[in-house]
Amino acid sequence: MTLRAVRAANGSAVLAGAKVAVARSWSVARGVRRLAAAKATSRRAVLPYAPLLRRGVYVADDGRTWRRWRQPVPEHLRRTRPPQHGPRPAPGVTRMVARLARTVRVAAPPVWLVGRGGPTGYSIATSTHDGGLVLLDPSGGRVARVGGGTGVGSDYVALRSRYGAHVPMPAFEVHDGMVVEEFVDGVHFLELSATEQVAAVKVLLGSYTALVRAEGGGSSADRLGDALALVEHSALPPAMRAYVDPPALRHAAASWPLVPSGTDANVKNLIVVSRRTPVPIDLVTVRDDPFFYFPLGIVGNARGPVLQTYLDGGLDGEMHRLFQAAGSRFDASASGRLSLLAARVLVATLHQARREGFGAGSARVGAVLEERWGELRSTAPADWY
Repeated sequence: MTLRAVRAANGSAVLAGAKVAVARSWSVARGVRRLAAAKATSRRAVLPYAPLLRRGVYVADDGRTWRRWRQPVPEHLRRTRPPQHGPRPAPGVTRMVARLARTVRVAAPPVWLVGRGGPTGYSIATSTHDGGLVLLDPSGGRVARVGGGTGVGSDYVALRSRYGAHVPMPAFEVHDGMVVEEFVDGVHFLELSATEQVAAVKVLLGSYTALVRAEGGGSSADRLGDALALVEHSALPPAMRAYVDPPALRHAAASWPLVPSGTDANVKNLIVVSRRTPVPIDLVTVRDDPFFYFPLGIVGNARGPVLQTYLDGGLDGEMHRLFQAAGSRFDASASGRLSLLAARVLVATLHQARREGFGAGSARVGAVLEERWGELRSTAPADWY
């Protein structure tokens, strides 16, 4: 290769590298701008409740959470709201990005001084995806929820009280439109060993058995009927079709009672006290759902050893007792366990469709089903279906 060709090749490489650096810098700038906007939005949401916060300096851990300086973030909140300090630029473009950020003036104030609060009060404020706000006072053992999807009327109080009579949950009161509840101090579910996770789920199933026996009523027929109506245009993923038998499901659902239940079956919102007793937190809404909806949702969301234990029959004893309390029969065959998971996925998709406003015939139905069923299959054995 001639010297001229080498120089030309080197020049092209330098130009290509510069283009990549510029592209990365603009990408980082967009990320910084979005983070700045998110911080500003969360600060505006918190501002009306500043008098409830402790006086001091607050820092923004991410686009939705403000915490008092040196206030540790609880484990469940840390997992739900991982700290985000903006995108990390690639080596070599850091200075360029810094200059660009100053040029377009997108830097957000990293701190906020609260001077109107008292010497005691909430020390963490985080906005929720539905427009609400959560205030936390870990040292004082309190959590307050404001607005968003929290319905604090008499129906909410009655359903949650009935639920809490059988399933361990944070004690709560309603004050001036806020749900104020105890801060549950325990071990996050995801910090437990596989054996401890399975044991905790068995305890949760036992709690739901007591709930069903005392509070179960009505029928899940309409709920399952509406869920099946969503997929009447062949929206079911191929891998899921073998486990959805509409006539059999409608027949079974007629005798499946509804119970007051938490709506968000996510192990991120499960705190275990005394290393064994699971306590659902973040009970933003409570509604009547099929009796198996929440505990089986926890099984699926936990995935890994918990889901494997269910599929292998290791939870059959607890499931038999749960179904007996419901006046029904649990099908402990391999296909029966999967059919129940499929029924749970159908109801979860129905709830999501009502929240987001899509219906039968929408491509969104098939996409949601594919995603939910795929998440279950992702950590299960290859031959589970």
